[in-house]
Amino acid sequence: MDEGDKIKSDGEFIYFAREDDIIITSAAKEHSELVYTIQEDDFSPIELYIHDKILISIGYSYEVNINPNLKTKKKQESHADSFIYPPHQLFTTAYFYDISNPKEPKKVREIALEGDYQGSRIKDNELFLIVNDTPSFHISENTTKDTRPYVKDSVTNQTYNKVDFEKIYFFQREYGKQLFNDWHRPLRSFKKGSNH
Repeated sequence: MDEGDKIKSDGEFIYFAREDDIIITSAAKEHSELVYTIQEDDFSPIELYIHDKILISIGYSYEVNINPNLKTKKKQESHADSFIYPPHQLFTTAYFYDISNPKEPKKVREIALEGDYQGSRIKDNELFLIVNDTPSFHISENTTKDTRPYVKDSVTNQTYNKVDFEKIYFFQREYGKQLFNDWHRPLRSFKKGSNH
């Protein structure tokens, strides 16, 4: 089992997650040098993994409110709602980079799950990612409000979509208003951007 960390090394290169970027340096003790900097818009990396020439960066990203209901309302109504709805939505995002050549990493996949990052592990060549989301019930009197969290997987879709009902499970225990989003995938084909 592997756990994420801010600093990872493959023996030849060191990968360091900073506040808003990831730097890759050579691992030479006396002559270490910067070889590449990875930076994504509106993304703050927290933890890194290295698995079979794949660098995985997990962190937070923020999106301007993507609630489609607001986009269909009249201008004056949308302006009023902008003071009620959160202006940004928090996502736990994972970027996957092919580091066969660490001097030229290639992004091969992006996963985004709405909510707060809780933890992750790699076990038996699978990445497990846990996110906690608290729906904003208080922002609407509409009891039929869809509180499913948004997700995005760049392999299947470049836009944010609600979690499918078929993938939602109910645990018969009181957890308050929190939703737990569990995402896991095998890592064997990630360099090809596979969905499997």
